[in-house]
Amino acid sequence: NILKDRIDFVKLIPKDKKVLEIGPFFNPLLSGEKVFYFDILDKEDLILRAKSLGLSQKPENFPHIDFVSPTGNLEIIHDSFDVVLSSHCIEHQVNLIKHLNNVEQLLNPGGYYFLLAPDKRYCLDHFIPRSNLAQIIESYIENRIFHPMRSFLECRALTTHNEASKHWKGDHGDPFSSIKE
Repeated sequence: NILKDRIDFVKLIPKDKKVLEIGPFFNPLLSGEKVFYFDILDKEDLILRAKSLGLSQKPENFPHIDFVSPTGNLEIIHDSFDVVLSSHCIEHQVNLIKHLNNVEQLLNPGGYYFLLAPDKRYCLDHFIPRSNLAQIIESYIENRIFHPMRSFLECRALTTHNEASKHWKGDHGDPFSSIKE
């Protein structure tokens, strides 16, 4: 089967499985009685965050968040799942190795981690350098729970527009526009 988009990918998840969806914000990919949600903010704070970003989403679009950790720590969850689904969250992990280990601990034997990641060539991260293997291992060895200052500076200085169609046409914007304002 050829998967055309993320919806086709998510349709691979059997409906009878117990699922944890990480970071649904106002657009969860799954719903149902066997679907649980994890985020860094609860529903009310996600609604406020969306408003602060100028997004006009109806409160009913936001799911109830079953597990909340401001630092994104999956260790607060004392349950297990057949599937963990993460869409556009992996790139925000402070400690990727710890995150992957934590996901493994949440999965039942034979469980699956369904992972969707943005293509940084066509989004607001276009100018931000990729993490290298040494940085990933360093974060794990140091047991980081917060991003280093370098990450905040890169994000502030190098974030660009988030219009994929413009990126596809070669218009990546100005990497320093956010600090020129």
